[in-house]
Amino acid sequence: MRGVLLLARRERRAPFTETETAPLASFSGQAAVAMELAERRRAAEQVALLEDRDRIARDLHDLAIQRLFATGMTLQSAVRFVQHQEASERLLRAVDDLDETIKIIRSTIFGLRSHGDGQGLAAGAAGAGGPAGGGGRGEPGLHPGPAHGGAGGHRCAA
Repeated sequence: MRGVLLLARRERRAPFTETETAPLASFSGQAAVAMELAERRRAAEQVALLEDRDRIARDLHDLAIQRLFATGMTLQSAVRFVQHQEASERLLRAVDDLDETIKIIRSTIFGLRSHGDGQGLAAGAAGAGGPAGGGGRGEPGLHPGPAHGGAGGHRCAA
């Protein structure tokens, strides 16, 4: 059940007729479908976001980290050719800075991949969208029942 549509009249008024209540079943069904579509759209947007994060993480790893690592290796190997002590120390500091930058990027990648509630991509998508057909939530329909303390109430469950 997604919600309740309540139709009520004041006390001592005539009960609702079938003509008055018949459209409620259709309306509640349409409302349930609209709510289900909105939920599935949110789930699809979440999947797209997670896929985009995975792509960014792959790109960062494949492009940025590998280039930074190669640059650090080049600088580290160039240190042996530098005769000036201060220049050699600057190169080694630059290599250390590149190593630290690689650690930061790897940490960011890990954060992108594990961001959220810890579920995997497929599990998160299935949980957010639910199974087709409502997943046992009950069928929308018209159910006669008492209104808040008054007579002649009907409610539609969607």
